[in-house]
Amino acid sequence: MKIIKIKKTGMFFPLAFPQEIKNNKLNYFIQGEGYKKTTQFEILSDEFPEKWDALSWLDIAKLSDTYGLEVGAYYADCKVAGIIARQTANGYMITYKKIKDIIPENFDTVFFECLRNDYMCACYGLYLFDIIATDNALSAINPDYDAINCTYKNKKCSMSEYVELYYGIDYKKIIDRLLS
Repeated sequence: MKIIKIKKTGMFFPLAFPQEIKNNKLNYFIQGEGYKKTTQFEILSDEFPEKWDALSWLDIAKLSDTYGLEVGAYYADCKVAGIIARQTANGYMITYKKIKDIIPENFDTVFFECLRNDYMCACYGLYLFDIIATDNALSAINPDYDAINCTYKNKKCSMSEYVELYYGIDYKKIIDRLLS
C-alpha cells in the first residue's frame, strides 16, 4: 500500500489505483470540492498495511489521526459498507483524538470499538458520544453485564461502576473524558 502526500496542502491520500497518476500528474478527489490535479506530490514508502489487512478500528483511528480521514476511510471501507465507511472512520478518529493522551498501554481494542458516537451527527462532521449505544455494546461483549437492568453479576451497577470494576480506573477516565 502506498500513500501520496500533496505537497501544497499537506493532505494524504491512498494510492488506490495506479492509473490516478498519468504523465507525472496526480488526479485526486476531495469530498465537497471535487476532482483536482497536481504535479506537486510525493509517494510515501510501502510501510502501510495492505487494504484488506485485518485492522482494528483503533488502528484505523490512529491512521486517520496521523494521515487524515481520506486514508482512514480507505481502510474503513474494508470493515463496513462504503457509504458509511467515511462517517464511521471519522467517528472513531474523533473519539481517538479525544482520548489518545490517556489511553493506557495494552489498550483493549474491543473496548475501543464499544465507544460509540451518534451516527447521524457523524454524518455532518459533529461528535456526540452515544452513552446508550456504548452501554449496550459493553453489555453485548460481556454476558455478566446487563445494560438494560443495570446489573453486573446480578448486582446493581451503573455503566461507570462496571467499567471501573471490569476494566479499571484508566478506562473509567476514558468514559469520563468522552462524556465531558
